Amino acid sequence: REVRTSDGRWFVLRTAPSCGTDGKVSGVVLTVTNVTAFRASVEQAIYEREYTKAILNTVIDPLVVLDGDLRVQTANKAFHSLFQFSRDEVQGTVLRDLGRGEWDIPDLLARLKGAFAAESNEMEPLEVDMLVPTVGHRTMIFSARKLLGAGRRTELILLTAEDITDRRRAERTIRERTAQFEILLNEAPLGVYLVDDQFRVRAVNPTALPAFGNIPDLVGR
Repeated sequence: REVRTSDGRWFVLRTAPSCGTDGKVSGVVLTVTNVTAFRASVEQAIYEREYTKAILNTVIDPLVVLDGDLRVQTANKAFHSLFQFSRDEVQGTVLRDLGRGEWDIPDLLARLKGAFAAESNEMEPLEVDMLVPTVGHRTMIFSARKLLGAGRRTELILLTAEDITDRRRAERTIRERTAQFEILLNEAPLGVYLVDDQFRVRAVNPTALPAFGNIPDLVGR
C-alpha cells in the first residue's frame, strides 16, 4: 500500500511472510520504498501529456504525432473529425496503413523518413491531392516538425495537414477569368484602354496601340 507522511513524502509498504528452515511462518517482513521522486516524475509526465493534448485539440488543423517508424502516437480532435478515424484505429497504426490506402502517399512517407535523418527540424511542405472520406477529393499541404524534448529517447514528428482546396479553387477561378479577360481584350475590334482612379493606363489592347503610334511604354503613363 502507498502511504504519505506528514512532510509530503510517499512510501510503498509491502509485507511478506517470513519462514524458518522448517517452512513454518515465524514472522512478517516489512519493506519500505521511498517513491516520492517517482511519483513526482509520473505526475509531471501526466501533466505534460494532458497539457500537450489540450493544446493540440485547440488547433483547428488536423495534427498527428509520429514515431520513427511513422506509427501514430496521438492525434488531435480535428484529425479524427476530418478523416473519420476512431482513436483505436489510429493509435499505434503506421501512417500508410490508415483508412483504405489514401495515406499511402510515397512522396509524403519519403519526406517524413528523410526528416528524421535530416539535421533540420522541419520538413519542406508538400502539396498533395488526396481522398478524404468525409468531403471527397481535397488538396492538402502537409508540414512536419521534429519534437525535441529533454530526456526523450526517441524523436517524434508533428505532422500537420492544412486543407487548401478552397484556396486553390479560388486561384484557379481567378486564372481562368484573367485568361478570358485577356482573350476578350486582345481580340476586341475596338481600342480598349484600362485606366485606374489616378488616370494611369493599366492595360491597352493591340487594336488601340496604333492610335498612339505603337508607344511601347504606354502602360503606366
